Amino acid sequence: MPSSMKKLKVALIGAGFIGELHATNLARSNKFDLKYISDADEKKGRHVADLVNAKFAPDLEEIFADNHIDSIWITSPAATHAELILKSVNSGVLQGSPVF
Repeated sequence: MPSSMKKLKVALIGAGFIGELHATNLARSNKFDLKYISDADEKKGRHVADLVNAKFAPDLEEIFADNHIDSIWITSPAATHAELILKSVNSGVLQGSPVF
């Protein structure tokens, strides 16, 4: 990545199997700066946050209020996606699909 390109600051919501996989890939990439991991299961969320050297956010509002976040990746169960996408859009943050 050219040095003039800034890394996208990302938060990831959902630290299950798929979330951990995407968090690991985001952390390895030179295109992203993974700032937050959040999950309803605090133990799972903290584990993934520690694994990728990100901050665990027990309260989603911390993520939505951070005006430095460029994109939120939603890897939580499908039933939660609509609500989280709306919150993301309403906070002015792009909702990113987990695609590399």
